[in-house]
Amino acid sequence: MPLHWTIDSQKALFHVIAEGFVDKADADRMIDVMVASDILHYRKLFDGSAGDTRLSPMDVFTIGVRLRELHATGPMGPLAVVAAVARAGHAGRRETPDEDLQRSREGARMDGIRRHPREHARASVRRGRGRLARE
Repeated sequence: MPLHWTIDSQKALFHVIAEGFVDKADADRMIDVMVASDILHYRKLFDGSAGDTRLSPMDVFTIGVRLRELHATGPMGPLAVVAAVARAGHAGRRETPDEDLQRSREGARMDGIRRHPREHARASVRRGRGRLARE
């Protein structure tokens, strides 16, 4: 198994080390252990510097949503993630609205779809068709 963890009740710490290839099933199993052990309030340290993964952006999103939903069950301890820079990729990255808009523009151009509604509104404002005329 590529994930090895230690639950230290004296330090209230859940320490996970990734070694080798980690997939979504491994991450789900780790979360299941945290929930079953009732240690969500513990501090969590995930050391992925020796691990590797090919998680898709949707897999990362799904894991994040699952962790976020656990916040409603009670107090949640902090989480720290250590990852090799070359492998970090999109795993810890959140897009800003402007980056999301840029992605939408690029995707629309590639697929031959018309502009994203926010982009269309911004273009209209820049051309003086909106209520505000901007340069």
